[in-house]
Amino acid sequence: MWNNVSCRKLKKISSWRSISLAAWDTPRDPSVYGSMEVDLSKALRHLETLNAKSSVKVTVTHLVIRAVALTLSRYPELNVLIRHRNIYLRDHVDIFVQVFLEEGGKADLSGAKIKDADKKSLTEIAQELSKKAGWIRASDDKSLGKSKGFLRHISPLLLTPLIRFLAYLAYDWNINGKWLGVDRDPFGGVMITSVGMFGLRAGFAPIVPFSRTPLLFTVGMVEKRPIAIDDKVEIRPMLSMTATADHRIIDGYLGSLAAKSIREFLENPEKL
Repeated sequence: MWNNVSCRKLKKISSWRSISLAAWDTPRDPSVYGSMEVDLSKALRHLETLNAKSSVKVTVTHLVIRAVALTLSRYPELNVLIRHRNIYLRDHVDIFVQVFLEEGGKADLSGAKIKDADKKSLTEIAQELSKKAGWIRASDDKSLGKSKGFLRHISPLLLTPLIRFLAYLAYDWNINGKWLGVDRDPFGGVMITSVGMFGLRAGFAPIVPFSRTPLLFTVGMVEKRPIAIDDKVEIRPMLSMTATADHRIIDGYLGSLAAKSIREFLENPEKL
């Protein structure tokens, strides 16, 4: 005979936690995972030179955003969405960057989309993300505030079917959700989140089901570690990156192309 599980309901949870509880069910998704390490010796020197001239601070995360954007532009078959079991190429390289914030004394997640990131410089990406992150943290993002305010008043029992229905309207039928304050395709073709800011070397994140975004990267902290260079051991600043991908779209071949391209851009920052 089974014993009852001893537990208590958590009464106060963040808005993101409410949405995540409504979004996921028993795992049946096609997620695959990968990781790599990148030598940032040249990239860090490039950042020092760039930041000496720039009015906004450019970080490793901005380098990753730009490298990923250029990779999606180079391999457009990575920048897609699934609609009615068909694969469609996206017309723009849009990247959604997750933003950490505190809401009501609790940690929460939000994010900002960088539209046409492949056509913007590192400085332009840094400026846009800084501005949008400032709006979010100041609760001054009207679009985000409207949609979160609407969802906050929905019963947890209704939140799951509502989110799935809204995603169905937006992606399967291409119906604009402006009436909810939601931009068309708000998450873009890839998500990027930083775990390095929390002191973590690496971490794997799940794909958000209602986003129809098939690729997610996590950016870890930069650490000095020993690596083999020309049969010699050297200490280099290494960045750990992980990826979660929709295996219906991205297989080992496409994944290897993406990894090689991102590494190429990050290890040769002049190409950014």
